[in-house]
Amino acid sequence: MMLDPISLLTDYGWAGLLLVTFLAASIVPFPSDPAIVAAVGFMPLEVVFLVSMVGGTLGSITNYFIGSRGLHWLWFHKLHLGGPHQEGPHKETGHEKRARKLFEKYGYYAIVFAPIIPFVGDPLMIVAGALRPNFTKFIIAITIGRVAKNLLLIYFGTALFKFLGF
Repeated sequence: MMLDPISLLTDYGWAGLLLVTFLAASIVPFPSDPAIVAAVGFMPLEVVFLVSMVGGTLGSITNYFIGSRGLHWLWFHKLHLGGPHQEGPHKETGHEKRARKLFEKYGYYAIVFAPIIPFVGDPLMIVAGALRPNFTKFIIAITIGRVAKNLLLIYFGTALFKFLGF
């Protein structure tokens, strides 16, 4: 049995939309845009917006924690990409400090635009998690990006259904 976003949406309603948007925002390559646009045709716009916000934000948070718990450990503790191995607690190396400084300068802008960038936007959340930025700032940035994306998709869906006469 193969799952597709429209079947999940039509079979399970808002719960299907929640699952689709969560999977699409996590590491699973799953398209949510068609489901959000289609949901506009038979769900209240407020429900489409809120459910897609919750699913997408939870998927992004999942990726953040995959990065902060898994990728960070792999990069800096096992592969020693930050420099030579040090015994005891992890000490931030020059490479890690530069990456964190670069992220502090530009990373939050990237997070805001990540939801609209196909293919690289969602894995960027894993990288962000590995650099362990301020979680509150991360949530604010991803929420801004998700609001913009979902409003654009809902507007497009509304215009499309109006154009088609539905």
